[in-house]
Amino acid sequence: MHIQGKRNAVRILFILAKAGEPVKRSAPADTCLVVHAEKRLQALDFWMRNPDYLASEILNQFDADPTQKKLLKIAETVMDGDEPDIRRLAMQRFLFGAWEALDDAIATLSLPGLVKMERKYSADGSKIRQTSYYLTVEGKTKAAELEKVEPLDWYAKRAEVVAEIAGTRTGNQLKSLQYQVAQYNDARHGSLIAPIRAEVEERLAKLQVSA
Repeated sequence: MHIQGKRNAVRILFILAKAGEPVKRSAPADTCLVVHAEKRLQALDFWMRNPDYLASEILNQFDADPTQKKLLKIAETVMDGDEPDIRRLAMQRFLFGAWEALDDAIATLSLPGLVKMERKYSADGSKIRQTSYYLTVEGKTKAAELEKVEPLDWYAKRAEVVAEIAGTRTGNQLKSLQYQVAQYNDARHGSLIAPIRAEVEERLAKLQVSA
């Protein structure tokens, strides 16, 4: 597998490990955490791949509650140095916002038993109603192992930030937040969503002065 494919799989593994919710009794055997709905997983992945957009939402939350000084520190870390450029993996804008096929990454994780995917269909079987991504117990163990390895530890730390900022919001709610950024909302169908590094850095600098 090429490097990009491995990177995609590692990124998704850590998203499930850090942003997944505990499974219910009806979950597939040997699973422990789950992200329900592809839309939520895509939204979380967008913030993993676009540090400037993640920092923008962190600053939005800081604006809503300026007593949360830690948010400003987190935004500073996300925007530190060349990270917004080095870590950026642009995504295309489609009908329901940023999207990229997850099939290869999920297949890579499913083959060794780290992840299980489950789909629910409409009554007539013609449409997928929901796709759920389950992290297995073995997958959780593997994520814990990789978290101790440089440079893979970066993905674990960033997934923790994304999970904290996303909270329990649904995919629709997260997408709604992302649509509030003009460059995201106005991107043409099929085009890459433009970076907003300059705008975020300017906003962060002003907040650092006034904080």
